[in-house]
Amino acid sequence: MPERERAGVDGDYRERRLRAAEGQNRAYAYVLDLLGRALDDLGLCGDVDSLCVALSGYIEALRPHSGYGVFLLGCDARLEARFTGADRDESGFHAHQAELMASGACDRVLRFRRPRCEVCAGTEYMLLPLVAHGAVQGVLSIQSGQPPDPLMRQALDQLTRLFAIALHNLAPPQGDSPGERDAAGPAIYHSDTDFLTGLVSRAGLRRVIHAQVASRSAREREYALVLFDLDDFYQINARFGRAAGDAVLRCVGQRLYDTLYSQPVYRLLGVDETCLTLARIGVDRYALLVETPGSTEALDQVSERLRHALQEGVRVGREVLYLIVSVGISLYPGDAAEPGALTAHAEGALKEAKRHGRNRLFHYGSDDEEAVWDFAIEQALHQALREERFELLFQPQVDSAAGTVVGAEALLRLRDDTLKVPPLRFIRVAEDIGLIEAIGEWVMRRTCRLARAWHAADRIGFPLSVNLSARQLNCEGLGRLFQRILVEEMAEAAWFKLEITETAFASEVGCAIENIRDLHTMGFRISMDDFGIGYSSLGRIKHFTLDEVKIDREFIRQLPDSPVDQAIIGAILELSRQLGVGVVAEGVENAAQLRLLRGMGCHLIQGYYVARPMQWERLLDFLDDAGRIEPWRLAGAQAE
Repeated sequence: MPERERAGVDGDYRERRLRAAEGQNRAYAYVLDLLGRALDDLGLCGDVDSLCVALSGYIEALRPHSGYGVFLLGCDARLEARFTGADRDESGFHAHQAELMASGACDRVLRFRRPRCEVCAGTEYMLLPLVAHGAVQGVLSIQSGQPPDPLMRQALDQLTRLFAIALHNLAPPQGDSPGERDAAGPAIYHSDTDFLTGLVSRAGLRRVIHAQVASRSAREREYALVLFDLDDFYQINARFGRAAGDAVLRCVGQRLYDTLYSQPVYRLLGVDETCLTLARIGVDRYALLVETPGSTEALDQVSERLRHALQEGVRVGREVLYLIVSVGISLYPGDAAEPGALTAHAEGALKEAKRHGRNRLFHYGSDDEEAVWDFAIEQALHQALREERFELLFQPQVDSAAGTVVGAEALLRLRDDTLKVPPLRFIRVAEDIGLIEAIGEWVMRRTCRLARAWHAADRIGFPLSVNLSARQLNCEGLGRLFQRILVEEMAEAAWFKLEITETAFASEVGCAIENIRDLHTMGFRISMDDFGIGYSSLGRIKHFTLDEVKIDREFIRQLPDSPVDQAIIGAILELSRQLGVGVVAEGVENAAQLRLLRGMGCHLIQGYYVARPMQWERLLDFLDDAGRIEPWRLAGAQAE
């Protein structure tokens, strides 16, 4: 092509592009102006009907002659139709909108929170979810006609979001009556939705499982339940704060959602989005229910794809965190004969993944009785916390030289008629499922009330020891929580001794040392429990003040026959003297052990030889009756 001719063609092409760009800019400016006016107008509406009227004008401006409908969630979490678009029939409902709602299409949009196109009575509709601040409020339907161009589609998405936010702002306080809520606006918060992530909640997933898996029509189908757990997530809260932790949880939910609801996953599993339910069922636990999951290999591939998606870095402030994720899978009816067992077995598989080193995927094995037992304990703990079915027993600590009580340790027990669970077992389960903080607060409040009544009666007092788990001690703001408890329960920090374990210092991420400093400054005495058997903490105890160490029963059990244990105890006693802290020997069960300990200079003891754990009333009677704790027993030990 001649150069002059080429230049003419290029110039014409550039001119056409400029004209197109100018047209696009005008359209873009028009949309921005429209959305700016919508932002002002929708925010001024005082009720749902006026909000819908205002919305009608903006939809007409974007999509002329388009009928539309608004479906809002009522207080019973069911969709209710409110229409202000064109072509209304005499009852006030668009002729096709009622059919559209009855078809279940709107329910699918609510469930998956993604726009859909549906054909109803020969008319195509765009269905857009109304979501604001993580809460689902309803569905907006618009007659499609010609498919909107990308700019118009973005404008409709933004308009829908503005409408959803305006609806959210109309929601009344939670204390309003149901009648007032119906009059003011939609019930946007309901138990089937997890507010933080916008996914299905634990209660919602339970309903889905029982509705689908337990139905007669579903008994010939197969289901898979996949659980994802963020290992050591509490350390993120401890280091960066709960706001950052919540941001990570939202990011995890979004990443799971984006990875799951995609064509590659649909092809792998041989399903569509209606066969998938994604939920957040715990603080750091997510679940996926799959209907007709296909082959086990395909399910494993999808689970690994989701796990690896979560292991990509998550930015928190200036740092990038890399999550460790454990996965447990259970199948129905292969692993479970009924819906409840499906959940229990998935929990069991998840615990096996953690027990084998975490950061891996495990399927449920039918012989995994330990995992099923842990799940039963988990359910009992939830019920015990709701119904206050925990109990505190107290074991005295005595000065063997004087034969007097110098303290008592509060020991938590679970009262359950069907389960006889050792304390160490249910404490471990409580830590795994994130209940230990709530249980720890219950223990502290209960102990405060008992101590307050004791001091109010002018009884001779001694400090009551309360155990703190490693997970509690690494929670941000523990000092503030305990200060609030003291104020609300009218108690004093000097009435208590807090027992901590060496395992609290296993991680550098947590804020255990800072919490200990805060608690000690408040007036709590600090005791190091199980000293010598956990992680080496000698390099850390110099950073805070200890009042006491407790020699673990592991070093007491084989006395007086173990020279090694005697040497270890001697070293602990000498270290304690150098540091100026007290020493208590726990697990003392016979006179020979007591005699040896006293000979080594350890006079403070706790164990069955002195007294077993007892209820609070029995402890008070014990003190009144004895005054001195069975001095014949202590004297006998000295004489032998």
